[in-house]
Amino acid sequence: MSAVIERAKQLVEKNIVIAPELGRALLAEVDGRDAQARVAEATRRRGYREGWTAVQFAARQVAKLQEELAELALGVHFNAGEATGAEADVMIAGGSCKALFDRGDWSQAELSPAFDLDYLRGEIADLQVVVFNLAAAVAEIAEEPFDVAAAAVRKATKDVKRGVR
Repeated sequence: MSAVIERAKQLVEKNIVIAPELGRALLAEVDGRDAQARVAEATRRRGYREGWTAVQFAARQVAKLQEELAELALGVHFNAGEATGAEADVMIAGGSCKALFDRGDWSQAELSPAFDLDYLRGEIADLQVVVFNLAAAVAEIAEEPFDVAAAAVRKATKDVKRGVR
């Protein structure tokens, strides 16, 4: 790795803003798993992995994803501000999943025997494509850049101090 890229990586790790051209060079050279690993490590340091098997944690994350989707849906209306049945369904599911995430019994969590890990990887990638495209649309609307992967690292790192709620 070049010295410039190494220095840029150090700055990014310290959440220091770098010039866009340097950022593009860094992104071209650094694998996306870096952001994923940093978020996962911050989540572990926060305490959210403690006491859960990988399968239980995965199940909780699916519930958390629905909760976050419901919160996101509050900011984007499907039909010019008119509530739709689909929006209501998202909100109801989000509320149910929040309660499950907060107080659920995860001792019986399991991966569906009908699907393999490649299926799960594919679905997670599908979700990430949607998240990246949503972030790009928000950046376009705001007329300013929004790097959702970097934002996730910053948020997860900042949340470590809060611990488990």
